[in-house]
Amino acid sequence: MADESQTQVGSENGRALRAKLKRIFTIGGLVAVGLGAALAIYTHNRVSTDDAQVSGHIAPISARVGGSVSEILIQDNQPVKAGDVLVRLDPRDLQAEVAQAQAALDAAQADARKAQLTAVQGRTSDMARAQAMVDAQAALADKAKTDLARLAPLAQRAEISQQQFDAAKAESKVADSQLAAAKQQLDAVRQDAGSRAAGAQAQDAKVEKAKADLEALKLKLSYTTITAPVEGIVTRKTVQVGQVLQPGQALMTLVPSHSFVIANFKETQLAKMRPGQKAEVEVDMNGHTLEGVVDSIAAATGASMSLLPPENATGNFVKVVQRIPVKITFDAKEAANAGLRPGMNVTVTVFTK
Repeated sequence: MADESQTQVGSENGRALRAKLKRIFTIGGLVAVGLGAALAIYTHNRVSTDDAQVSGHIAPISARVGGSVSEILIQDNQPVKAGDVLVRLDPRDLQAEVAQAQAALDAAQADARKAQLTAVQGRTSDMARAQAMVDAQAALADKAKTDLARLAPLAQRAEISQQQFDAAKAESKVADSQLAAAKQQLDAVRQDAGSRAAGAQAQDAKVEKAKADLEALKLKLSYTTITAPVEGIVTRKTVQVGQVLQPGQALMTLVPSHSFVIANFKETQLAKMRPGQKAEVEVDMNGHTLEGVVDSIAAATGASMSLLPPENATGNFVKVVQRIPVKITFDAKEAANAGLRPGMNVTVTVFTK
């Protein structure tokens, strides 16, 4: 009887254990299904990637003209605004060149005024005299022809001597020759006036060249004051007072205060992604979350734009999911509050609904 009681108790305990395990597995399965459903609902209209970094249009600052550094007005890692003076170079050499160019311009302008005055005076006085001579010789030629025409009938009737008639003919020929010479002189005066006008134009061209040279030197002189092109933070400053710079020599780097994020999403994540969609940016450094927006999607994969793009036409091909850069923008003040710096790692989530 004792054995039967123990067997019965053991059987009841086994059934209770199996029932308890069944309940546990049932509840666990329901919880797993619920969690899976919740995860599916949570990730249904969003895609995420941790392959994302903060970026910005970093501006290298270099010298546009050569010269000696006379003053440095900033320190390393100092914030500056657009237009702030960073470095000044010694301007005295260029100031001397500007003064020489100004003197050359003044001389060219004086020569141009003289040439213009000469051209105007020659065109008015010489032209007037030459034209008056032509008019006078034309009148004399007309008179000689008229006299010859009057004397011709008289010579035929022998009322005048042949010597008088021949003298009238000679006088008419002389008048015609003098008229032709006066016309040639008028043409020469016109050509000379044209030459003087061309000379005046050449002087005007010299004036324009002198002006261009002066403006170019003034522009170079302005380059001796180096200013910040954008607002940002100065870093990697290598310039020192007294250093002699060459054109194009690097002085420092300016990291702009306005940054953005380049997130490299898998190509399978871009089916529903569009510019203008909302995004969240979580900063790895401090866990700060920024609200952003999809600005644009790159036109090619990152691999195809690399220095050595893959050549799939050779060797054994292994299909690899490609990543495409997506630009995420956000408010500049929020980025500053989050302490973003180019190159930092972030996690990006885009809401595709």
